[in-house]
Amino acid sequence: MEQIKRQLCDNFEENKRKKFITKSDCNVTQIEDLANELLYDIFEYLNSYNIYQSFFRLNHRFRSLLVESFLPLEIHIPLISSSSFDSYNQDMIMPNKQRIHSIKILNSFMYDDEVLSLLNKISLRTLILENIESNRLRNLLNQLTSLSYLSSLSIITVDQVPCKNYIYREVFHLPSLRYCRLSLGNHYSLYLSTSPVNEQSSIEHLIIDYEIKDSELNNFLSCVPQLRRFSLKLSKDYGSTSTNIPCYVLNNLIHLSLKFSYNITFALLEYIFINHFPFIEILCISGNLTSIDANKWRQLISMHLLKLRIFDVMFEIVLYNDNQKAEYEEQVKLFQSSFWIERQWFFHSRLDQKLHSNRRILFTINPYRRKNYELHSEVTAENENQIIFKSVDLVQIQNEMAINQCMDYFPNTTQLTLSDGFSISTYRSIESGLNRILPLQQIKTLVIQCHHFSFLKMIKLLSYIPNLDTLTFQTMPLFKENKVSIEQNEEFQSLCKTNCVTTVTFRQICILDKVQILIILFPHLQHLVMNIQMKDMELILRFLLNKNNHDLVLLSFKPASGVYFAHLNHLIKSGALSSDHRRLHAYKELCLWCVSKFEDLANELIYEIFEYLDYYHSYQGFFDLKYRFRSLFTQSTVPFKINIDFISQSNFNSFNQDIIIPYRQRIHSLRLSNYFIFDSNPFVLSDKKFLQTLVIENLEPLDLPCILHQLKLLSNLSSLTFTTIDFVINRNYIYQLIFQLPLLRYCKLSLGGGSDINILPITTDEYTHLLRGYDFTQPNLLNINSIHLTYASLKFKSKAFDIFEQFFINHFPSIEVLCITSDIGYRDIRSAAFHEQIHLFQSSFWTERKWFFRSQLEETINVALNGDQFGDENIIVDDSPFKSTLIYVNSEGVSVDLLQLYGAQTHMGRYVALVMDKLFTFEEITTITKDEFVKDERHLIIKGKTKISFYHSHFLNMVLFRSSSIKIQAES
Repeated sequence: MEQIKRQLCDNFEENKRKKFITKSDCNVTQIEDLANELLYDIFEYLNSYNIYQSFFRLNHRFRSLLVESFLPLEIHIPLISSSSFDSYNQDMIMPNKQRIHSIKILNSFMYDDEVLSLLNKISLRTLILENIESNRLRNLLNQLTSLSYLSSLSIITVDQVPCKNYIYREVFHLPSLRYCRLSLGNHYSLYLSTSPVNEQSSIEHLIIDYEIKDSELNNFLSCVPQLRRFSLKLSKDYGSTSTNIPCYVLNNLIHLSLKFSYNITFALLEYIFINHFPFIEILCISGNLTSIDANKWRQLISMHLLKLRIFDVMFEIVLYNDNQKAEYEEQVKLFQSSFWIERQWFFHSRLDQKLHSNRRILFTINPYRRKNYELHSEVTAENENQIIFKSVDLVQIQNEMAINQCMDYFPNTTQLTLSDGFSISTYRSIESGLNRILPLQQIKTLVIQCHHFSFLKMIKLLSYIPNLDTLTFQTMPLFKENKVSIEQNEEFQSLCKTNCVTTVTFRQICILDKVQILIILFPHLQHLVMNIQMKDMELILRFLLNKNNHDLVLLSFKPASGVYFAHLNHLIKSGALSSDHRRLHAYKELCLWCVSKFEDLANELIYEIFEYLDYYHSYQGFFDLKYRFRSLFTQSTVPFKINIDFISQSNFNSFNQDIIIPYRQRIHSLRLSNYFIFDSNPFVLSDKKFLQTLVIENLEPLDLPCILHQLKLLSNLSSLTFTTIDFVINRNYIYQLIFQLPLLRYCKLSLGGGSDINILPITTDEYTHLLRGYDFTQPNLLNINSIHLTYASLKFKSKAFDIFEQFFINHFPSIEVLCITSDIGYRDIRSAAFHEQIHLFQSSFWTERKWFFRSQLEETINVALNGDQFGDENIIVDDSPFKSTLIYVNSEGVSVDLLQLYGAQTHMGRYVALVMDKLFTFEEITTITKDEFVKDERHLIIKGKTKISFYHSHFLNMVLFRSSSIKIQAES
């Protein structure tokens, strides 16, 4: 199936590098820093519900990425609670139904129109419906008629569909359908008439996962003339077909997969191939034959199946006497003749014992193409070469002898079934034998069909399968005698902590004690299927629906008649059980879909959620919600990472009083971006003894001495970042204090571009021997000579090369990574001398080192604060409008869309200037102070609603200029 993907450009690595690194001093430390394009690339590899769960409520930007995108949605709803699905449906599915291209439904509860409807999903292309009741199919199929783009459809019912005609009529009428899989049970349908069915059905790949009778096949094939791939099961009474009826030939069919479960004759198979499928190129057959005749197969292929390239068979035949065995062995030899070898068709035969009868299996190998393999013990152990079965996903093993005799290997197996042939005496150690023939660490699904498998032996086996997700087993023998020892068993306790099983099916009648031990053993259990007696229902449900079983989503009682459903409803009406779940009785199975709430989550999981949220946002959302959540903040020992951005004075005071001051010993990281924190009541840093990371932005130089003085008391500080909003002229005292911090490993200073006056020379090994990275705006800032320095980033004005050369020789002899930004010393960069130098940078010296250069012109332009016209009319811009709007009504009643102003997407300075001009009059701009500006309601519009990547400090700087024009840098 073709999936719609956004095309990646050829130079993807270069574009990815540009997204991460836009400047030499820019470090991406959070997922929020990634570009939208890169986030969409990441989303393509994730399930849509997992994306919604992780990002939808993170912040406004991520919600916009999900809701306002035009990319196709692929809805695969995993096993989630009813309340979680309701939120997902309300937030994502309903508002974006036009974007949905794929839907996969596994939960029987979702086929109700009130839960999930297919109507209005006109862009839907792929639909997979599993575990659906046959009586719900008709209503759902009626909705398919509106899906004109649907090209792939899969329907798997939980019960048998007695009459399939109406399904064929609806499905075959779909105009764009190319792939179809139907698994409707083996209940024989009525005679299929072609008259109501579209004879030009567009289906090209059809899988019929149930048996078709002889009365259906010919008419069925006439309904799908475009078939190229066909998979079907043949029913027993095909032999009653009348030879007088013209047979429908599929001229386009090239791939046929045929299965039959009864002893079929070769004559019947020959009739089918010649009259229906003569042009096939790939033939896969599985089933029981009355006899095997190599010469007849050779004749059929050489005379009638002339295009056949791949012959993949697995024939089973039961041999009752010695004469049949001898005849069979002779036919096996004939399958080794040159006819088969020339076509690279190789056969392998094994004698198995199953159901107390002698059974032979003849199958093709090199390669073995099937997904399933049954491993049986052979009567005589033969010395065979090892066969690697790469295609096999499911291995079914008869007994331990089959494991010991097996010489083969199944490297890609993810499903394992242990049949009922095992005995108690052979349970001593099967783990090593299993690991010899298949990788146990890859197993996702385990089915134990044996009724005598010890529960402790099963626990030991599970300890070798760490990635198991789905477990099915029959019994817990000797359970009562061993319950206490089971709970105290070291392997049991270890498995409780390490396994990741989410689905368990227990087929024996289950009582409350056994349910309790299962819940303890599998703490991540989401779906539990079990067989109970009706008298135990109330006690078991009270235990399972307890709020402490946080992960349990779907509960199934199987088998369960309608009496069970009536009894459950009676328990709910009488108040014995809560009604906080949805109930469904479908095909001898009673299901309960649990409703979970955020408050039901375990504390550990809530702490994990908090790790993905800004701590102030966690405080704001949960601290006053209820006592339990407040206790999660106040009684925890988890370190705090505090990030205080532009919040109101009252909000900061509450946060400071509730969290920062009482729990200052838990603060390990602190980021302050709001300059008002240091105004009236200076923010205290010295009492935060365990602070390791400190970032202070938008800091006024006057506040620096007070802060620097407190740093001396932060003995654990290892990372420090200072960014001031104004120039810091004398910086000597800053360097003196910072370079004396004992554990400091990372430091970034952004102190403005003022002149360097009385710069402190630092020459002692006390500091320079630790220096490994160097990033300064002016290289004459410090006298540094460090043998450990490997990285340097320099920005400075034009200097003569001999000065520059001497600087590097003296200071950076061991440099490995060098980033330089400097003014070019040419007055006219359009001169021939400049271009000659640019050309020399393309020589082999540079290209051999993969250092490539590019020149770019930068010009200074004037931007007027008042009016819509800008200084340089020759600047060419591509100013496509924003998709969002931000309407502001000024004092004169004029509406202005601030996000559609000229320059919004191209030159930040232009946009800033124009927005200021729209929000403020000329007199206000030239007289307003900073304190007055931040208290103005228009400040909130600029700060909180624009939602674009412009630094907020630019707006403040605009006010401080108090002039009619400014200068900004723009690339042309």
